[in-house]
Amino acid sequence: MLYGNDSLVEHELYTISIFDHQNFSSYKPKVFTHEGSDIYLRPYDPKNDHQVFKCTLDSNKRWGFVCKGSEKRMGRNRHENLKCESSVGDQGSWECFYFNPGPNGGYQMLMTRDDRLCPLEIKSDSGGEFMFMAA
Repeated sequence: MLYGNDSLVEHELYTISIFDHQNFSSYKPKVFTHEGSDIYLRPYDPKNDHQVFKCTLDSNKRWGFVCKGSEKRMGRNRHENLKCESSVGDQGSWECFYFNPGPNGGYQMLMTRDDRLCPLEIKSDSGGEFMFMAA
């Protein structure tokens, strides 16, 4: 779940944080952080422009995000992991995001695969926690 109740506005800047409603009292929020071509979940650092994303909206009214620090567009790769690899330009279908209100506040972030909405979930590797599209 994404924390907060922001309404997205095209061209505005956002820090995207993860909300754990089950462990809320002891949870330290982590935010999307662009490192290399990856998006990892890291503690918030107000000086890190790689944790700030500009909201975009394509001609089909689909949301997208561009990292302020790198000017790379957020999307998913062939392994369904969130990445920032594409230069800013036209937003492809693999770079579109959808949001559903969460049952305990915040939002569920989704992407499409084969015209089906799929939620983003947390996974880990040697670099830490990251988001991937669950099929």
